[in-house]
Amino acid sequence: MIHSKVKQIANDIKVMKIRGAGKIARATAEALKIQAENSHAKNSKNLFTEIKAVSKLLLGTRPTAVSLPNAVRYITSDLSPDSDSDK
Repeated sequence: MIHSKVKQIANDIKVMKIRGAGKIARATAEALKIQAENSHAKNSKNLFTEIKAVSKLLLGTRPTAVSLPNAVRYITSDLSPDSDSDK
């Protein structure tokens, strides 16, 4: 389930309440952080699925904002649904 603060950040980006490349990138990072910190995922696969859903939500808010997909890619690049921490 996507956290309500994450949904609010996504909406703020979409309606251009959050503007500018740096602010969009920081808001994107904050949204992903909020989701990860408040996740109830039982394992890395479920957390990965949640983060992917949040990434998709954020990426759909402003398709032309270059900093947004860059931030998502930077933060999620090392994530994997198969983490050794579950074993």
